[in-house]
Amino acid sequence: MSGIVGIGIDLIEVARVTKVCTTNKRFVERIFANSEIEYSLRNKVNPYLHLAACWAAKEAFYKATNVRCSFRDVVDSVPEEALSWRVHLSISHIKEYATAIVVVERL
Repeated sequence: MSGIVGIGIDLIEVARVTKVCTTNKRFVERIFANSEIEYSLRNKVNPYLHLAACWAAKEAFYKATNVRCSFRDVVDSVPEEALSWRVHLSISHIKEYATAIVVVERL
């Protein structure tokens, strides 16, 4: 049966992500996929804006699905139960904040 499985939203301060990323290299490697780090570093003005948006997307995904896996797994692999889902993601950011909303529907 198709229908909405869950909805998740997250809002985060870019300064908070900047602080943790610049003081804890291990955090960056544990939380973000290589593709996310590479994409974010292409933005020479503020790469942490993109990392904050990635963080918000992952948090919104967790809230929508209640699936507990590592942060990197949200990008690097798909939980088996998610194979029957369609995931809709919207991300937005401004200088100080990043936000994301996820809507998950069963196929």
